[in-house]
Amino acid sequence: MRILILIIALLAPLSAWGADCTSDPNECTPKKLCDLSTTKQGNGIVWSSSSSTKKHVRFAQSLNMSCGVKVIIDLCDKDPNECKISQLCERATVGFKNDKTWNLAALSYVTLANEYELSCGVKVKPIVKPTVKKKICFEATKNCTNTQLCKFATVSSGNIKRWDIKSDFKEHITEAKRRGLSCGTDVKITKKTCYEDAKVCITSELCKMATSGSPKSWDQSAVYKKHVTEAKRRGLTCKVKVKP
Repeated sequence: MRILILIIALLAPLSAWGADCTSDPNECTPKKLCDLSTTKQGNGIVWSSSSSTKKHVRFAQSLNMSCGVKVIIDLCDKDPNECKISQLCERATVGFKNDKTWNLAALSYVTLANEYELSCGVKVKPIVKPTVKKKICFEATKNCTNTQLCKFATVSSGNIKRWDIKSDFKEHITEAKRRGLSCGTDVKITKKTCYEDAKVCITSELCKMATSGSPKSWDQSAVYKKHVTEAKRRGLTCKVKVKP
């Protein structure tokens, strides 16, 4: 009987140590703490989800102990495009089931959900990006066609076209030059005379060029042939009597 009592007395401290570690993480050795805080899952080790070891898990994590647990990075946390629909909606909304609103603190997730027309339980209309109205050429030179740009950037003075140096159009001039456009500023504007071009003649000039002699007849010289043709095209007789 004495021997049995002695054996129990010797084993009692070991039993007390085990009970202390189980109830108080501070009393654990590092190995014992990790053994209680983790569990095997497949080929890896994860933190224990048992309610009896929650305090051991928290204590180990507070000491920055990994205990062989490898942190799995969820790509959804970094990129909304990597999220499953359930994950996307979870991050894109806040509130309870019947009172959800968009989580404006996670706008990238909200934007993607709206792009695919997911309501995610939100009863209000999806957030729609405002349509930006394109500025006209007068307001933004980059939106000008070459023709529009030259119209704003130049002005005619006599027979010469020059850059319009008004303050309103300085940006248009800069943009035109950046595109390598001269807009006609290097060409002298000359108006053709009636002699050179029959189409610019007024009626009196045209008839004078197209006829000769008395009584008047159509001028048969090659120089004025184009004037005769233009007069007839206009339906003019220029006092030329047509023989019956």
